[in-house]
Amino acid sequence: MPELKIGNVVIACEDGIVTFDDPLRGSPLCINYDDFPLLLDVLDSVEWDRRRAFRVPVWTQSQLSAAIEYDGNTYDDVDAVDISLAGVLLDLSESDAPDLSIDDSVNVTLQLNDVKATLSGIVRRCVGRRYGIVFPASLHRQQVNPPLQLRLIVNQLESQWLSKRIHDKQEDASSSVSVD
Repeated sequence: MPELKIGNVVIACEDGIVTFDDPLRGSPLCINYDDFPLLLDVLDSVEWDRRRAFRVPVWTQSQLSAAIEYDGNTYDDVDAVDISLAGVLLDLSESDAPDLSIDDSVNVTLQLNDVKATLSGIVRRCVGRRYGIVFPASLHRQQVNPPLQLRLIVNQLESQWLSKRIHDKQEDASSSVSVD
């Protein structure tokens, strides 16, 4: 079985299944070979820009819960917009949390299924009630090396997002098929 390794990820194809296996993820992501062109379409349709290149969108059905602790108070009504191994973009529009400023220190708690991470963060961006928060514990000597719990959460969200995008592409393709 031919394999290709990119970073930690081993990509293999056998019996019509393309497998992406990352030992840090836990379980491999498997895609039917016939759906592989849809994966390429999804990747091609993503708007790649420098800041978002490594960010995973968080969709509402993901079951990710987020909370922020600031100035001794915890605010649970927080929505994660996107996430990376080094930080998170939080929307506090529906929260009673106070406005934050650049360089404010916060604690962010993220939970997805049975994985929970509480991380110290620093506010780096503010746009309205959306705050970009960097996790200094993820950055060591200019290398991204996040805590295991954050890595697991990001990997699960990435898998959910990719599966959803492929499913949406399949629905689009099947709805555009016409019968003569």
